[in-house]
Amino acid sequence: MQNKIKNIFKNNMQLLYYSDKSIIFIKKQNYNKGLWFYKKVIDIIMNMLQDLILNSNYFNEQYEVINTALVNSILEELLAAQENQDYVLIADLLEMRLNSLIKELQIVIVQKEDNGSLMEEFYNRNIALILKKDKEFGIRLQREIGFKPSDKNYAIEATSSGLMTLSIYIKDRKYYFHSNNDPFYEAILLANEWYTIDKSVYIIYGLGLGYHVAELAELDENIIIHVFESDWNIIQLAFMYSDLAGLLSSDRIYVHYDPDFIELSMRLKQLNEKECFVVHYPSIQNIKNDFIRQQIDDFFVMNNSSKNSLNLLNFNFEKNIARNDDYIDTIKQEFKNKDLYIVAAGPSLDRNYMGLKNIKHNAVILSTGTVMKKLLNAGIKPDYVIITDPNKEVYRQIEGIEQSDVPLLYMSSACYKVPERYSGKKYLICQKDYHKAEQFAKEKGYMLFNTGGSVSTTALDIGIKFGCKRIIFIGLDLAYTNNQGHALDTPTAEMIDTTELRKVLDINGRLVGTGKSLDIYRKWIEKRIKGIDNIEFIDATEGGALIEGMRVCKLVDVI
Repeated sequence: MQNKIKNIFKNNMQLLYYSDKSIIFIKKQNYNKGLWFYKKVIDIIMNMLQDLILNSNYFNEQYEVINTALVNSILEELLAAQENQDYVLIADLLEMRLNSLIKELQIVIVQKEDNGSLMEEFYNRNIALILKKDKEFGIRLQREIGFKPSDKNYAIEATSSGLMTLSIYIKDRKYYFHSNNDPFYEAILLANEWYTIDKSVYIIYGLGLGYHVAELAELDENIIIHVFESDWNIIQLAFMYSDLAGLLSSDRIYVHYDPDFIELSMRLKQLNEKECFVVHYPSIQNIKNDFIRQQIDDFFVMNNSSKNSLNLLNFNFEKNIARNDDYIDTIKQEFKNKDLYIVAAGPSLDRNYMGLKNIKHNAVILSTGTVMKKLLNAGIKPDYVIITDPNKEVYRQIEGIEQSDVPLLYMSSACYKVPERYSGKKYLICQKDYHKAEQFAKEKGYMLFNTGGSVSTTALDIGIKFGCKRIIFIGLDLAYTNNQGHALDTPTAEMIDTTELRKVLDINGRLVGTGKSLDIYRKWIEKRIKGIDNIEFIDATEGGALIEGMRVCKLVDVI
């Protein structure tokens, strides 16, 4: 690539980066930062304008891409919007006019040039920097790296911005690690999603080509970042095809090659409240170890769910604690040394739930909200019903039976409409790992309960902490038995296509399809009951996933 074109190419990448930053901050109404980056955009345009016009024939060989009038019109519109302090228009002009033009220029260069010299420049600088930072790591890279991907399943492609993106084929399916259009823009959004002011150390799984790492470091000059990558090919490709200078020259960013996940596992065990573990999701697909891939995928699912529901949890919590209901601690003796039957809504419930009518003495039936109507319609009156879901759809579970006198156990962050409109006796539950509930319980001297992410797992923890003699589950399939999602006559009964889903062993030793969340709950239960010897745990579901640590038994035999 000739030097003038190489300089234009590199300037265009820098221009797009600053433009993306300006657009994002302006759209967030952070005008100080947005205009700071906007000024950098204008400065770069003014400095490269002459070179662009002088090389217009290069870009216009097949059709007209650029001319003086076009560049001047974009500049005039931007400066007029700036003069009028029309920040919304500035962002639109940057996005639709300037970025579109720059990307078109980049595409022309990529199509016409072999950018090997630029990649070699990146590589040489990257190697020089890593040799200073970690000599052993750098020598290995020097020894093993070539200028082509070392595996046919990996592919490097140029994007519209001129940056490279990375893709990989896994079982004949292609997965991209970064945007095909504008990796900078994607990285800015992702880093801003990860960043929180109360964290000083970030543990990232997944290097990719490093865009998201470099951008996170840009957000706060005080944070420390440890990046773990299990695939040596990815590290090689990042050093060959990405400009990692900002990342490698920083004394705050460390790259760890960890093929067996030993180092990452040890690091996560020591995680404290000032540290944060985040996952570059596309990198999960490339984890070769099935068990570890599932573990990290499970973390990603749970973490996203928690973040997405935080505002809703806070809203419900404030509403719920304003009520004057009893706390669940007051009924502890009602459970102590008794059999606790927890009735979940799995599809196998239809096989044996009528057997609950035969329970006579020294037992508590705790129904999840999903099956409450089903039990009442069958003439089975549970001793308690429990609801934990914060979403408004959960109200369907009690709709029409609001006048029931079955006592309600409800999570502090559960949908406030449920306890507000339910006439029966109500008992509040405060959960661990939710700061508002923890603070409230501490002030009141209340117990805290582990939730495990679902209503059934919460019910299990209550039974354990309340000292039940036996805890018996029915309807706890934690899988899609016979391709069913839930028991019949429940608000969420549906058929499920399990072809592409995870497979786990069922109680009969066969494989059954399950969802990510259901599998997470299964693993949580297994971990929760491990080592507890004074309570017998029984799975009387008569179907569904095998839960290690539970004795599988028919309900009639349990009773």
